[in-house]
Amino acid sequence: MDDTTRGALTALTRLLGDARIPFQVGGSALLHALGLVDEVGDLDVVVRPDDRARLGAALRSATGASPVFDVHQEPGFVSGWRASHRFCGADLDVTAAVALRYRGGFVARIPFRTGTTWELDGVSVPLAPLTDWLLVYRHHKPTRARLLEPFVAKEEWVEFLDLIGAPPGFDGFRPESPA
Repeated sequence: MDDTTRGALTALTRLLGDARIPFQVGGSALLHALGLVDEVGDLDVVVRPDDRARLGAALRSATGASPVFDVHQEPGFVSGWRASHRFCGADLDVTAAVALRYRGGFVARIPFRTGTTWELDGVSVPLAPLTDWLLVYRHHKPTRARLLEPFVAKEEWVEFLDLIGAPPGFDGFRPESPA
């Protein structure tokens, strides 16, 4: 993770903590926290759907600009809403109510739950539960899913699939997903 992204993540953690906006970090920053990747692109942040206005106000207060809400979602993503913003030199990709559509009509709605934390430069960065991002990556980036799979116990995965109401035999992969 480069210094700019690292600084943005710690500043964002402080900002959202001060604003009392619960959030989680996923994506490449989550993989970096686990030591699985060196490069972190944008900062993938998950928030609760009801925090949209407060998130917008906090980011506007910190940067002088409003985030762009209702950003186009990638194929198969049917999340509550998305936003993008430039924060402290890094790109933020914010999603609320993460949901993924599969063939046959099943929509996996990932509830906002507590994950672990990552101690980074004096702040505790909240990380998304690994099961959540394993599903996102199985749906969208199977090569990333393979990196994360050893960190998710089979029992945790089975409990997660039950939590989201997955149909029998569901594994989270989409046949048409790019490798």
